[in-house]
Amino acid sequence: MRRAIGALTTAGALTVGLVAATPSAAASVRYASHTVADGSGAPCTQADPCSLFDAVTYAGAGDTVQLTADEYYLDRQLEVLVDNLTIRGPSGVGAPGAFIAYVIFRDQASGGLADSAHKLLIRGDSTHFERLAISGTATGSGVLIGAGDSTKNGQSYDRVLITNFGDSLALVGHGAAVRNSVVQQTGPGNTGTAVNLSGTISSSTVYSRNATAIAADDNYLASDTGCSLSIRNTLGWGGYANLVADAGGSGCATVSIDYDYSWIPAGSGGPLGGGQRVSAGGTITSLGHNLADLPVVFDPTSPDDSYLGNWVLPVDSPAIDVGCSGAGCTDHDYYGRPRPIAAANDAGAMEQSLFPQIPSSPEVGSISPNSAALSATIASPGLGTDYAIEIRREGTGDWRSVGTGSAAEPFTSRQVSATAGDLIPDARYETRIRVTNDRGTTASGLTSFTAASLEIDVAGVKAKVTKKKATVKSKATVNGTGRISQKITTGKASKKRTICTVSKPAAAAGTYSLTCTLTKKARKQLRSDALKVKVTTTVQPTVGSSASTSSRLTIPRRR
Repeated sequence: MRRAIGALTTAGALTVGLVAATPSAAASVRYASHTVADGSGAPCTQADPCSLFDAVTYAGAGDTVQLTADEYYLDRQLEVLVDNLTIRGPSGVGAPGAFIAYVIFRDQASGGLADSAHKLLIRGDSTHFERLAISGTATGSGVLIGAGDSTKNGQSYDRVLITNFGDSLALVGHGAAVRNSVVQQTGPGNTGTAVNLSGTISSSTVYSRNATAIAADDNYLASDTGCSLSIRNTLGWGGYANLVADAGGSGCATVSIDYDYSWIPAGSGGPLGGGQRVSAGGTITSLGHNLADLPVVFDPTSPDDSYLGNWVLPVDSPAIDVGCSGAGCTDHDYYGRPRPIAAANDAGAMEQSLFPQIPSSPEVGSISPNSAALSATIASPGLGTDYAIEIRREGTGDWRSVGTGSAAEPFTSRQVSATAGDLIPDARYETRIRVTNDRGTTASGLTSFTAASLEIDVAGVKAKVTKKKATVKSKATVNGTGRISQKITTGKASKKRTICTVSKPAAAAGTYSLTCTLTKKARKQLRSDALKVKVTTTVQPTVGSSASTSSRLTIPRRR
């Protein structure tokens, strides 16, 4: 469906009373903070940043507006008034769900602009957007990004996530380049469009829940800024139409679209979307390397499909390990990671993650006072992946590795395990697994556990008395390491005295034989009477609480 937007084809439409700043003699970086109010007078330096509105509105030609990884809320239109302005978020490699710079236009119900109003207007040539997300609600004749002056061209969008929650256009571009980006339009009705532009789309994902994903419609284009669109290595899906070429307006005599190394189904229905539509003067050409309509790359009609949650391709998607690797594609994905996994770039903006994957936090198996069995599952994305299972005392900052290794099996899950030793009985620990390849490092969530208590059991306590000496033998079983000490006493209160001591190290859990030799005085006493004794055996760890057990024994008289 088509909806005319007159403001896009009139150079001076929707001027809001702002005068472009005089271009500075030398291009500069203007720093914007989400905590600074509009009109603060701040100089937009790194030490003293200004608001996003002030940074963009009063920028000079060639300037860069630098954002931090925060949320920038806007209740007013934002206009680009100069040529060669770059608006970018922070650099760095993230992962699906990682926080980036968000530019958020509040909707009308939340006190923002009217939903039918344009949100981000472009009145300069060669505006560049990099490493950020822009979202808002544009309805009716409103456009989220790109309204303003249809004679301005050369816009670029690199690693940008654009979301229009309304029923109108998300992005309009003239001679534009969209690469490594995601553009989605999720509002109701079939009159909206995610992307309508002339230029190029590469290594991107474009989605419209109910309407059109990608269009070259000359109601929004002009012959002086181009009437053609080339698409490479891109996924396009729309509930009403996946791809539209329409020259039925007044902007272009003909409109042409070609696409290659992409999945933009020509068929329609269910998971194939709305198919392709050509109107008067429009042509769509499928070149020789596109994915077949079936099997589907992803199924947006399925509520269980995780693709729409994080835009990473399902592991069984036919778009993995296909696509181009030449000049027609870009070589980094939405998160800035190198794209190729196998011989070619995966299609779409956020393909199978090149970071090693950890499905869940480590599991803890058998636990003793001094050790714990740890295991985790990792998946290697076709690259050599090193892992380290790590542990630390809860509340401390230092991790120590208890098991390392490598996994090189491509796109398969593998369980790895290690035994954590040198634990302190009854102490609280937390464990994680950290995996690294040449694309970066990923760490799992934490799993907490408590080391077991130290225990001791003594059996077979027997006395042996000869003419020369008396001994008590026993077997002590411990479930951990420490020093085993045995003390034998006789008497009570003030008359209590120790008649025997013995100790030996327990280097591991197990059973240890003890032989305690009574003092000469005790042996002498046995010549006249039996001795009632108490046998106390203790295991003491290097650090932590000890464990003890006691028993009573009567040693018979022997002359």
